[in-house]
Amino acid sequence: MHKTDLERLRRRFSFLKASLFGVAVLAVTVFLTASPVIHDLRSGWALRFDGEDTTGQVTRLWHHGSGKNREMFVAYAFDVDGQRFSGENAVDDTLFWSLSNGDPIALRYGKDDPQLSAITIFGEHRGLRALALCVLLVVVLVLLLAALSSRIEAAYRVTYLRKAGVQRSAVVTRYVHAPGFSDGSVSSILWQDETGAAGQSWMMAATRLPGLGAKITVYADPEDKLSTIWDGEFGKG
Repeated sequence: MHKTDLERLRRRFSFLKASLFGVAVLAVTVFLTASPVIHDLRSGWALRFDGEDTTGQVTRLWHHGSGKNREMFVAYAFDVDGQRFSGENAVDDTLFWSLSNGDPIALRYGKDDPQLSAITIFGEHRGLRALALCVLLVVVLVLLLAALSSRIEAAYRVTYLRKAGVQRSAVVTRYVHAPGFSDGSVSSILWQDETGAAGQSWMMAATRLPGLGAKITVYADPEDKLSTIWDGEFGKG
């Protein structure tokens, strides 16, 4: 394979990886910008680490929807240094039906901004749940990017070695069972090629693997940058 073609192949897969990362960053940015998460994070942080507890009074109770889609809301008012502030929260059924207009209710407000407030009877403010959601989103995104990046690397390895690899004969020397598949239904093979170099295939269904001692064909990277691949793996990248 011509060197120019190999460089073009490398650039194509590098572009795929960069595009994957860019799309992921754009998706997270749109999610955060188009959702109330940022506001919830700000208010949650202020209430958690720079807040004061107080008692307010229920001023209104109402709900929207019905059945599983029903949402319960409580409006309240409270005083800080002689000044009146108000707010509202979505609450669960238990709290909602236990309240009446004028009832006292436990609240927490931001010391620097009393406009930020929340009912604290049942757990943390939704801003802290938003923080947990963001952490979960980042973890899932990192794992997803790692998995997709691995697939792109595998696709590049297969494509490159199929076109530019040095063909060698090898012998299957051993099986390695996948974790959690002690019955050997998912395994990989170990081999030794004609130069004495060893290699291992990807994990796959045992029915697709050759027997011990079988002669196979492998493709080695002439530049010794990529690990050798068995031709039975072609099409799996």
